[in-house]
Amino acid sequence: MDKKALCRVFKRQEASQTHQVDLRAVFIGPAMEKGFFRPLPFLLVTLAVTLSGDGVDGYDTDWDEPFLFTCPYGKVLTRLYSIHSNSREDRRWDFMCSSPPAGANPTSCYWTGYVNELDEPLSFQCASNHIIAGVNSYHCNRREDRRFKFKCCSHSSYATRSCYLTGYINEWDSTLDYTVPSGKVLTGAYSVHSNRKEDRRWKFHICSYGEN
Repeated sequence: MDKKALCRVFKRQEASQTHQVDLRAVFIGPAMEKGFFRPLPFLLVTLAVTLSGDGVDGYDTDWDEPFLFTCPYGKVLTRLYSIHSNSREDRRWDFMCSSPPAGANPTSCYWTGYVNELDEPLSFQCASNHIIAGVNSYHCNRREDRRFKFKCCSHSSYATRSCYLTGYINEWDSTLDYTVPSGKVLTGAYSVHSNRKEDRRWKFHICSYGEN
């Protein structure tokens, strides 16, 4: 079995999860925008839980498993929390979403392809004026690393400005805990992988956000 085949088992689960998210984006989002559909509160909660990860033991991801996390409609990623296991050589993640600043409602969205190769640096920024609102990833046990996709969303009359890259948020094998500052948004990520530590250190692209 070749190197790539060893890391393909995630695809069936990923395709199923992606299909769920596409259904919401295609049917529910536009219908709500046009006032044709007003789901009950309990239905919205059910959809958010179903489409935003497995919620295993308080985390949105599990060791060595693929995951697809997407924020509720109109929300964006505002907190990332992660722990590392030396025995599993992987991270579990917990994500939090909130409304973006200044009353924005970013509902024009797209998913990227994979933005990194296994064991290689990750350097990603959403398209201009877009904010990260979802993460999709699979883990390769042979390489002990992950590849990532991101969901980016925008609001047509809002723009990012005064952007910067943070310093490293975590040390090797340690907890990562980052909250996007008030009035700011998360627009990209940068990480490096260590083959000795089998872990990634992360930085994040942060911007101010407001009406044009």
